[in-house]
Amino acid sequence: MTWTIYDPTTGITTSRVRNPNQLVGRPHVPGDWQPGQWYVVRGQPRELPPHPDSADHIVWQWDLATESWSVDLSRTEQRAREQRERLFAFVDKVSPMWWAAMTPAQQADATAYRQAILDITQQPGWPVMIEWPLKPAWL
Repeated sequence: MTWTIYDPTTGITTSRVRNPNQLVGRPHVPGDWQPGQWYVVRGQPRELPPHPDSADHIVWQWDLATESWSVDLSRTEQRAREQRERLFAFVDKVSPMWWAAMTPAQQADATAYRQAILDITQQPGWPVMIEWPLKPAWL
């Protein structure tokens, strides 16, 4: 016989076991339910719907109480900040020699792009709705 273990806070199935000794103290249901594709409500497995399509930085979490997906704001913000840091890492590689070789218009573009990266956290939808600045094509 196979049992499926699930996370009691989310209801999402996490693993399957065949040894009943591994069930002690762990929430479980009988059956071979695929981990991560099912959730359990009052002892009944239900298929987990796919999370909504969204930007890559958005992290979704399953809310067992409402049986729906919601945005995990802290992890979403962490991912957005990591993406922002990657943009900074690129633009901050501009050396003094490269800067001196730029035209005044290019310097203005690079400065505006860096400022737009700085201002991302001030956008009204931060951290979920982000309009990422476009890097100048020549940069």
